[in-house]
Amino acid sequence: MENCDSKKECLGCDCRKKTLVALAVFLALVLTSAWILIGQAQTGQDKWKNFKEKTYGFSMDYPANWALDVNYDRYAPGIISAELNNRKCAKSGQCDPDCVDLRVLAAQKPINGQGSGLLVQLYEDFMMVRDFSISPLVSEIELASKKIFQVESGDPTLALNGACAGPLYVFETKDYFAYVFAGYGANAAGADEQTREIINSIAVGANETE
Repeated sequence: MENCDSKKECLGCDCRKKTLVALAVFLALVLTSAWILIGQAQTGQDKWKNFKEKTYGFSMDYPANWALDVNYDRYAPGIISAELNNRKCAKSGQCDPDCVDLRVLAAQKPINGQGSGLLVQLYEDFMMVRDFSISPLVSEIELASKKIFQVESGDPTLALNGACAGPLYVFETKDYFAYVFAGYGANAAGADEQTREIINSIAVGANETE
């Protein structure tokens, strides 16, 4: 056992003790940081789900704690709709300050104007936005997987999202086109970025290449 009777030896002993304590604290911090990072990575993996169907070749990632309701031909034959939200904006008839409510409509591009009246009208409106975009009403956004057009709206889209206002996004794939209507509550900070993540994950007409 080390003798720390002399002043010199005692100082050296204290120095070694302080070094060991500092090293122990450093290792504890490293292990804690690693544990936090691993926990965050695992949590991140659990935060999103994937939905996939074969009829339209439609797939989409969305937050795991959101509600998702997918319908065929709800609005018109040939149109798939996917409603997803953290809480439904129309529930109380007023805009819930914390709600985010999205509605995705997707369909195959009509050939020679054939299809339901709503489908044809939606495609014609899409082409107007795509071909005659007017800034600042329409913004062109390049995401990792697609080009989208954001149409600003300060009014609630009552037929789709209840009482909350939000932008409209439109985009196309080879033979399909899609609308994403968004409704945001006043406290839904960062919701637009999350919406873009969802849009970036959307695939339509995936069966075209199969």
